[in-house]
Amino acid sequence: MVKVYKCHNFKSQNVIQVDNEPVALFAHQDKLFVATQNCCVFIYKFLANHKHQKTNAFATEARAQQLLFNNTGNYVATLEVKYSRRQTFYAVKVYLNWQLATDANSTRSCVRLANHDHSLKLSSLADDQLQVIDIPCSKEVTCISSCQKTGNLVIVQREKTTFYQVVEKSFSNSEKTYVDVVVFLELDWSFVVKSISFCENYVAVASEEEAQVVRLLYAETNKQTEDTDILKQFPSVTRRRVSSVLSKLSIGTDKDRHPDSFQSHTSKHGLLGSSRSSINASPALSASSLNKFGFDAFNKIDDDENFVTWNFDETDEKVDFDGGSFLGRRGVKKRQSKTVVLKTLQEIAQRDLLLADIPKHEDLRGGGHSTLGDLTVATVLYKRSSSTTDSWKFIQLQPTYLSDNVRPAVSDWYREIPVQSSVYSSLIGMSCLLSSSRVGTMYNLWAKISDISHYKYTSDAHQLITDGNLLYIMNEKGLEIYSSRCNAAAIHNSEDWNGITKAYPSANLEICLLGAHPFIGATQITLADNAVILLSKVETSSHRNDESIWSLYALEKCTVSELFKDMVNYGTRNTNSAAHLHMLQESHMIIRNALIGQHTKDEHLLDLYRESCGLLGEYYSKPDAENFKMCLPYYLMSGLSISDIVHQAIIYKQQSKKTTPYCYGKGFSYFLNYVLFQDEEPFNILEVDGDQILEVCEEVIPDRISEVILFSRLQTYTPEVALKILQTQMKHRTSIDEKHSPVDMVALACLHLKLCDPEPAHVALASIPQRELTKICICHHRLLHQDFTELSPLSQLMRCHCPQVLITSMVALHDTGMISLDLAIRLLQGKQEEDTRFRNNHIKEYLEKILEDNQRKYAFEDAAILLCEMYVKRIIHEIYPTEKQRLSASAQCKTTGYFGSRFSWLDDLPPFKGVFSVRQPCLYLRSSSPTTARKTHMAAPTPTLSKHGTCSCALCHEDLVKLQSMLCSPCCSETVATKVLSLLETSTSILGWDALWMLCKIRSKVTDTFKALVQKYPAVILSYGTSVLGSDPGLWSNYLNEVVQMNKMQAESPDENAEIYFKSFQGILKHLTDVLELRDFLQILPDEGNMLFFLPYITECQEKEKSKQLLNIIRKKGEHLQHYI
Repeated sequence: MVKVYKCHNFKSQNVIQVDNEPVALFAHQDKLFVATQNCCVFIYKFLANHKHQKTNAFATEARAQQLLFNNTGNYVATLEVKYSRRQTFYAVKVYLNWQLATDANSTRSCVRLANHDHSLKLSSLADDQLQVIDIPCSKEVTCISSCQKTGNLVIVQREKTTFYQVVEKSFSNSEKTYVDVVVFLELDWSFVVKSISFCENYVAVASEEEAQVVRLLYAETNKQTEDTDILKQFPSVTRRRVSSVLSKLSIGTDKDRHPDSFQSHTSKHGLLGSSRSSINASPALSASSLNKFGFDAFNKIDDDENFVTWNFDETDEKVDFDGGSFLGRRGVKKRQSKTVVLKTLQEIAQRDLLLADIPKHEDLRGGGHSTLGDLTVATVLYKRSSSTTDSWKFIQLQPTYLSDNVRPAVSDWYREIPVQSSVYSSLIGMSCLLSSSRVGTMYNLWAKISDISHYKYTSDAHQLITDGNLLYIMNEKGLEIYSSRCNAAAIHNSEDWNGITKAYPSANLEICLLGAHPFIGATQITLADNAVILLSKVETSSHRNDESIWSLYALEKCTVSELFKDMVNYGTRNTNSAAHLHMLQESHMIIRNALIGQHTKDEHLLDLYRESCGLLGEYYSKPDAENFKMCLPYYLMSGLSISDIVHQAIIYKQQSKKTTPYCYGKGFSYFLNYVLFQDEEPFNILEVDGDQILEVCEEVIPDRISEVILFSRLQTYTPEVALKILQTQMKHRTSIDEKHSPVDMVALACLHLKLCDPEPAHVALASIPQRELTKICICHHRLLHQDFTELSPLSQLMRCHCPQVLITSMVALHDTGMISLDLAIRLLQGKQEEDTRFRNNHIKEYLEKILEDNQRKYAFEDAAILLCEMYVKRIIHEIYPTEKQRLSASAQCKTTGYFGSRFSWLDDLPPFKGVFSVRQPCLYLRSSSPTTARKTHMAAPTPTLSKHGTCSCALCHEDLVKLQSMLCSPCCSETVATKVLSLLETSTSILGWDALWMLCKIRSKVTDTFKALVQKYPAVILSYGTSVLGSDPGLWSNYLNEVVQMNKMQAESPDENAEIYFKSFQGILKHLTDVLELRDFLQILPDEGNMLFFLPYITECQEKEKSKQLLNIIRKKGEHLQHYI
């Protein structure tokens, strides 16, 4: 369906003065070529200010029936016809050096035959002459065409099309070069070609009844290889067997004429998009061959589309070629299954392709460049006119490139593949316009073959031409301009439009008639970059002879920006919403298409593009807009700030005078929900604009007002306004018996803190379950800090009233990688000096939680060093827990993660006095009630030395116990022990110094501890050795020697510890009989001693060793027997 929106206008209309009546026109960029009746060609150049200038002119041998100019080859080609009584002569002339021809009568020219090197003389090629290459034609020439990118020329002679290439040659024994035209390909079609369009490796031809588009695929080597580029654009489809109803029919003349057409589906001649491919498929007759014998291919002979060959022999294997057979790939054998597979709707829709005859081709490459590889001709599109449609009149290919380089030198565009230009790799789209005199269809030939748009003209079209954006139709009334979707389809091919952040109107959008300009007797049109050239003729009859009155008009095109504004203004004036949207989409496509292939940014076009996106976003944001989600991508692409967009919405509300909450539209609500909660930087807007956005959110998304305040990118607003809006929403929820969510209370607390009112903030925070508050803080870490530089006011409040929530959240964020260890410590430390950091209980608790889980082993080393340093400094400065901490603390030290089980002998070392003293209740807990105690934040009285002693419970020495637990852990490294040891050296009078010193030495040099421990703490000699020395004979030997020496000293001068030393010595010997072999046990026994004293221990060690040996023998024999059983 064609919609009529007349908004197109030309800027000016000028008349071009020509010396004689024009018969053929051709325009390219800023040049116009006019062939006249008196066998002359005039060249005009369009200048600024609506002016033009005749620059060149040359004479032709005969009247030019068709004229074209090729910019890449820089030549003018003409189809010239001579008439005589008996015969009509056709010739195609190629004019080189046409820039030298300034006068049609005085220009010297040199005429030579194409590709006749043997008759060419060096003296005949003068640089100041017009070089004319004559391509003689023995048959009637229907038309000529050329490819502007490759420079190739094609000549049509009924069923035969011959392709020529402009090449550079050199004389033998000379360095001088010259340009020649050589043939490189011939295609023979199954019908008479009336019109042709040729671009890159696409060839489109049409007769009155048939239209066919093929693609020329050149392999790069003689071996048939896979063309990856083609495969990407034309994915193979599953081939099906077709009915063999027609296989019994044999029409010899047609088969003799085209022997390859009956095997084209399985030979190297492929069929793009076809569903027929099998080495024994039925040879369906072409439309042209059926017509010769009076058959209607659609009515008289019907191929059974549901015919399927059933195969019940599972061992029978047949070769089935996949969709890439046209590329010469090797067929893959696939086992036939018993499954009946019917044709898909897509394959039925491509039925026309099955009737297409692949044209016979003859590869005639040469002309000074190497020839490698095979040529494959693949059908891309085939259409046949039916009784309901008129005959085909026009066909045109329209390419789209991402870049458009300037014309290269002739020597630079020699290519192994002659149908691919230097910008072939930037080709992103190829469309084909196929039209009769009343209707036309635009097809997309790139990727998936499909029809883009359909045209229906107001009257019979005499000529049509498209530039990708607009379609110009010339008819008896004048000139009509329609929208075109060529570039739109290419843009969809080249970019990913996800509909969320990027969007573009569909290429299938209905086309519209943009303008109609009446002209009397319009006969020809051609397009330049900035002008449409139109030739009008009116035949007049007099008493002498028939004469014609003619005029050649140059209609100056309006610029892209002017056409954009005309479309937008037309849509704005139109009261129809659908028409308004259509014009916005048309104008958007016009601007976007103009940006294709630009190497330098045109800021004016970019501004118009952003304006267009904003207009579309505004349209989709309105209440009555369908497909409202398109509001989001267009607003995002517009570059408008959220303040501007909200301001537009408010203005629309005021103008529409609506008061319902939905007056902003679903699209606007969808946009706000997305853009407010994007994971990006906060909006940089004024507080006034922020308040305005909050007020709009109250109406558009009232259920998420708390989330907008807390989590959105909107962080600049007046707290009083936000608090008022939030309280209004909370009162509304209370009125409908709806509970306040934890997010509402957090938002309320944050706003009170911004207003420097901590008491209501504390009340709001206390009403939130700590588990829910922790979840919120973990999911939205920005609540805890201010741009990662310091803790937020909410964190400071939690630090005072619920520090465990803050610490747990920080640890969880460390696990997710959001807040690192160093950053968390820096945040918790705040402005506190680093030297006093050990007094910060929150940092201590945070590090403890980090070290409690083995899954954080990657952070153990750094955290352990920091925490050990804090513990030592706290012990040095005698920092004791508060009474509240004593009440909430656990008497048992944790033994998870980095914290290990303390050695039992540590309970007997100062400041502890045995295991019972560690576990006893704290002597400094107040006798007040627990309620009163929990409200107390003052530290308990510092323990002082007296005759009654000090409290040695684990609560009073919590830091020492935890430090000992870390040093006892298997995770403790020598680095951590060295750090603690260096701190101990600065203060040797702290509580538990001996125990800490020994634990550190155990990690570095354990033998240094033997003498000190044996002399100072005889009660732990045995327990120390059993827990530290393991089964190392060397360590036990040194340790035992220290114990023996002490026993000798006690024997000479005994004291109260003599018995303890002797029992420790016996205990060590008893223990060693279990952990050492007999050989090692004998070696570590002292040299001096009573044999009878050591004999029981030696005997026991021997018996245990033999028991172990016997046990190993029994186990091995059991395993051996089990293996055989």
